[in-house]
Amino acid sequence: MVLLDSHYHLDYLQDLTQRQVVINQVHRQGIGLVAQTVLPSQFPALVQSLAGASSAVQASLGFHPWWIQSEVQVQEELAIFEDLLSTRRQALIGEIGLDYAPKRLDQASKTLQLAVLKQILLVIKSMDRPAVLSVHTVRSASDFLDLLDQVDLDGRVHRVILHRFNGTSDELTRHIRRGGYLSVHPSHFTHKKGRAYLRQVPADRLLLETDAPTEAISLASDQELDRLVQAEVQSLEEIVTALSDLRQTDMRAQIQANQVEAYGDVWPAIE
Repeated sequence: MVLLDSHYHLDYLQDLTQRQVVINQVHRQGIGLVAQTVLPSQFPALVQSLAGASSAVQASLGFHPWWIQSEVQVQEELAIFEDLLSTRRQALIGEIGLDYAPKRLDQASKTLQLAVLKQILLVIKSMDRPAVLSVHTVRSASDFLDLLDQVDLDGRVHRVILHRFNGTSDELTRHIRRGGYLSVHPSHFTHKKGRAYLRQVPADRLLLETDAPTEAISLASDQELDRLVQAEVQSLEEIVTALSDLRQTDMRAQIQANQVEAYGDVWPAIE
């Protein structure tokens, strides 16, 4: 069974040929990817680039709060989101969420961000099939959880993954009680709070993520491409090893079981 990176930005790799090489190489090395998008309008191009690729890589439909620009743009993108979701067999959602860092609020107010996310959650709830969501919550986890309660999105049907979570312990506990998951990122191991959270979360609610690449890239050589693939494989292996050391038990089989539990009914090939 693969190790699954639940949050990878394959769309940041600009060259489509290089993208295909990455897909093929990570699959051969036992890695699966959930390829996040930041705008609904960019999703079709990602899907097209995955045509004929290994089923261990799947596209995730997102509307990142950093890319919210205006009321007009929001309405256009949300219309695309709803139309795409209605035609997709698989319901992988991400990256979505809220970001209350000051520079982000200068671009998109809390009110606008909340309106966008609420509409997304309502569309997901209206579907007749489960979804898996990867969610960005910078200084905003409580508002996000309040919105889940307001919309009444059932955590037993729609699995919600907090991506690179750095909120409070109370917020994390509330999320877990709703049936949510935490995706483990290398940054969690670098500070006391993050390590405490990785001990706090039940073992069956942990998944993996790298959030790589961190920006749009175009690689200049096959060697750079190989280094990108090897960095991905190494990063996931290091997360599993560090998590096993932290929890004093081998976590690989548990993580793989969690992947099937979280994704199995929306992505059977993950098994």
